[in-house]
Amino acid sequence: MVSGQAVADARARPGSDTFKLLILYIRHTDNKYYILISITIVCNTYKGEERNMEETFKAVYQNGYAIFGTGKTDEEAIADAMEWVDDPDELRESIEQGQKNVHGDMKLITISRALRDAVIEQGGDIAIINDEGIYRSEEEMGEYRELTRK
Repeated sequence: MVSGQAVADARARPGSDTFKLLILYIRHTDNKYYILISITIVCNTYKGEERNMEETFKAVYQNGYAIFGTGKTDEEAIADAMEWVDDPDELRESIEQGQKNVHGDMKLITISRALRDAVIEQGGDIAIINDEGIYRSEEEMGEYRELTRK
């Protein structure tokens, strides 16, 4: 007689899938074989495809300073930012001129849901990192790196 049991725990994070096979137990009654295996498998998926499926938002960002507005679209982000900038009448023109990536320029960027949530909760003065076209908070990137190291 052969019996077996497998228990698996799967965790997913954008950009990587972690699968843990915790226990595999096989018992053969005649010869009494016992096998115990604990395995962690990390498979890096196609990061671009994974990130394309992630929900993202738009933000008005003053390069080197802060995020001034967020929204699902460019227009929503600009409308939100108009509440917070010193000269709302000049915002659109500043964004058009500010695409040169110079310190202090206003520009539209794509942000993660976690960064958008942090801006709503804490305000726009948050350190951000460009992660393949999607801006994320340093805290979010630290959590991601920690998970992929395990």
